[in-house]
Amino acid sequence: MTDAAVASALHAVSEHAERMAARMTEQSVKDQISLGRPDWKKIKAGASVNITVDAQTMYQTELANLQALIAANNITAIIARYPIRETPALGAIVTALNLKSLKLYEAAVRKLLAEDAATRARLLGLFGDLPAAIN
Repeated sequence: MTDAAVASALHAVSEHAERMAARMTEQSVKDQISLGRPDWKKIKAGASVNITVDAQTMYQTELANLQALIAANNITAIIARYPIRETPALGAIVTALNLKSLKLYEAAVRKLLAEDAATRARLLGLFGDLPAAIN
């Protein structure tokens, strides 16, 4: 049943791959522009500012990356990087698992994490050092 949920989620994501890649590219462009901004010292010193961003190349790279993750069935990497809440992926998972609503799915996930230490540890491992930094 979980294989069906993953397949359904991947299908839902694949139908929105171009938009999701564009959203990630949008953020990358914002980041590059932000990093290229001069601080007040450079401005005062008379530094010239020219920021060039090749958004189309970035987009094509991002789209190819997402398509490769979809082809590899790497749902974990997709969830970690892309805004899947903006796609029908969660609804597809709910349907594939024969649950009646997203709320029931979320409750089932919370119950699983509360009761299964190995699954909880695996999930926390996806966050790297963040859980330790918070505690």
